[in-house]
Amino acid sequence: MQRSAQALYDRISAWSGERHSEETASKIAEWPWEHLIEFADAWPSPDGADLDSEIEPVYLGRLRAVTSLGGGEPVARRRQLASLLLYAPEIVTPADDLFQGWYIAGDKDTIEARIELRAQLSWLAKIRPLVEAGEITFSRRLPGDEWAAFIGGLDPNVEQRFRALDDMSREDWEAGGWRWPADISDEDLLWVNRSVGIQMGTSLELVARGAGQALSLDPVEKTAFARTIGGKQLTDGRVATLERLGDFALPDFEADLSTLLALRRSDAWEGWREAVRVGVTVATDVADTDEGAREASKILLDHVATQLLEVNGEATKSKALTAIRRGTKGFIVTGLGAASNAVATGDPSALLAGVAPAIADPGAEYLAQLFPRRKNRAVLDVLLAIHDVID
Repeated sequence: MQRSAQALYDRISAWSGERHSEETASKIAEWPWEHLIEFADAWPSPDGADLDSEIEPVYLGRLRAVTSLGGGEPVARRRQLASLLLYAPEIVTPADDLFQGWYIAGDKDTIEARIELRAQLSWLAKIRPLVEAGEITFSRRLPGDEWAAFIGGLDPNVEQRFRALDDMSREDWEAGGWRWPADISDEDLLWVNRSVGIQMGTSLELVARGAGQALSLDPVEKTAFARTIGGKQLTDGRVATLERLGDFALPDFEADLSTLLALRRSDAWEGWREAVRVGVTVATDVADTDEGAREASKILLDHVATQLLEVNGEATKSKALTAIRRGTKGFIVTGLGAASNAVATGDPSALLAGVAPAIADPGAEYLAQLFPRRKNRAVLDVLLAIHDVID
């Protein structure tokens, strides 16, 4: 378990006198208000740099989805995170839940604060086994100085994550499915591009250093990831996004968090995640030939076909699962790869020739790190996408 997460669980246990659980969460929420004020003051804030330093790079065959899922309404965000864990073996997510998410307004006792407190502590109890097992890993939230992206003057190490999106046009976003008014000004568009960069900055940085595979949850993220890790500057065709390796239709459930987390442990779902992991491992090891992309796709499909039938079969036959099924979730695996002569020399410098030397590009850095490790392979890495499907 990451040190900051362990420190939080230890602090809660020290105050309650017992191992943290959902029952403990309810007890704490009933404490006298004066005691809760002291408890709030003692809540440890996680060290963002420390969190990120503990995220080890993934090895070939390990599937760890890096998501920018953070902020927003806590209930909706936590439900979406629980749902994602059905499809991905591991998740890296911003550390919103390690920060105090309930607020003390002076000396006034409020039912709203108690409800928020109980919800956060209950959620922390539910996910503790996943945090301990490393199936949920926390990354830092957005450092405050990143908001300076709107006005300039950033530290170069922070700035590099935004420049790859600065020149995104309205047409670029619309090609990815994000519709825009025709009269949007260049200034407004730049602000939007910077906003996307701020929201995704941590995820982009983690993917660039090999901490996991990029996971997009909507067309905006998919387009942004494709730009930043695909590299707009690489226009000579030697590096491109492969055709989809796989596009799988899985059941989507609307249920309480406990049910979703319990479902994750079922045989069918464990088998599915293992099949995807193995399939991606084998598919990313095919030789860089003219048939490489097609071969990679076939390998992945062959590995997951049986398990996909079992997942859908269990969801159809079970009355309990049928009752909480809300529709279909799409799970897409796309290969970031190379044409047959892409890595013939093993030297990425020519591929990055279009990058302005004064601007660091996380996409270029990412590719430069991948090339030595993935020389002569058809698939350099994968881009994952999970999205709702309208039945």
